[in-house]
Amino acid sequence: MKTSAVYSSDLIKSRYNKIKKEMYCLLTSLHKGELVFNYNGRALNAKPSDLVRVLSEWSQKDSLDLSIRNIIVNTILSSENKQIGSGIICALALTQQGTDLLKVDVEKCRGRNYAEEGELYRAIRYLVGDGIVSQLAKKSLKLGLISADSVGFNLTYGKDFAIKQIKTKSLVGYIHPIFENCPKRIEGRILFIDGVIESVGEIDNFLQQCASSKENAILCTSGFSPDVAYTLYQNWEKGQLFVFPFVVTDWPDEGAEQFAESMGAPSISTSTGNILNLLDINDFSQNFSTTVEHNFLSISDNSGDDYHLEILAPGRYQPIMGLIEDRIKICRLFCRGIARTGSLNNPEISEIMKRLGFENISISMSSFLCGIKAARSCHRLVNNLGAVIILD
Repeated sequence: MKTSAVYSSDLIKSRYNKIKKEMYCLLTSLHKGELVFNYNGRALNAKPSDLVRVLSEWSQKDSLDLSIRNIIVNTILSSENKQIGSGIICALALTQQGTDLLKVDVEKCRGRNYAEEGELYRAIRYLVGDGIVSQLAKKSLKLGLISADSVGFNLTYGKDFAIKQIKTKSLVGYIHPIFENCPKRIEGRILFIDGVIESVGEIDNFLQQCASSKENAILCTSGFSPDVAYTLYQNWEKGQLFVFPFVVTDWPDEGAEQFAESMGAPSISTSTGNILNLLDINDFSQNFSTTVEHNFLSISDNSGDDYHLEILAPGRYQPIMGLIEDRIKICRLFCRGIARTGSLNNPEISEIMKRLGFENISISMSSFLCGIKAARSCHRLVNNLGAVIILD
């Protein structure tokens, strides 16, 4: 049976102040490298890039403290999702010691500064320290980490890390939404179809050949009927067929046929007169390495104008590969923010950060502004709460 408890406004404010004091101690320990967190059963040293992970493991003794903590953590997470790096500013501004940050006139801070290369390296060092991830991020930065169309991560049989810059061509679109857990990297044949696949019968012979050969294939077309998409998904889920439907939302200016020809890949259109079910799979293109992103498909091609970075790690790093990937992606977005709006460079704010013990923090102007706005919103929300009823 559920029970409920009523908490007064004064008690909420008292607990809020207590939690803010705890959070300052937590942030200071994170800043000094004194924290660890659990990752896949391993205790790992926490870095500022792990702020959200650390806060998610921040325990509380009762429902009220937990509820207030959740409000704070959700605010920080929301801010971080909008602008990487803003979470630490939001968290600091919510502490008792950081109230001066809430009073800063953000309008006077606006403006664009041009970032130098050294600022990006300092930002990476602040985020992830001086270890292997920092070295990888800095090397990747020299190979175009900020401007790369996509960044992939994989394992290698070698003993050392390797970073490859691969020229690519991109198609705007998406893997059909029914393929929720589609792999990010697909090695296989590609077929470009100028039109919509409306029935399974149109591609039946092609699918049978793919099933027999156990080859991966990507069908790039303007659309698929629900029946076609569902059939491809069901067969993929059962491990019988590895054909992925990619919906092209915007063909390149030269059109599907010319785009396919430039890559040495086959195309099906009314102008070519090709009929898919009459083609043999061996007549199709060689295998391509592709990377599936949120809104485009990146296809390896030596004549491409875009490029993809591939970061390869020795097999022994497999247990923490997810963490390595997350930290490098955070570094990438963090550096993009600094490159776009410049580093925070304001004497008043620098003095406040020094008093807080965070004088070596490196952050973009946009991250600071986003973090302060989020903190002010959270502060108003908690202070304006009346009595609260919490169900256990």
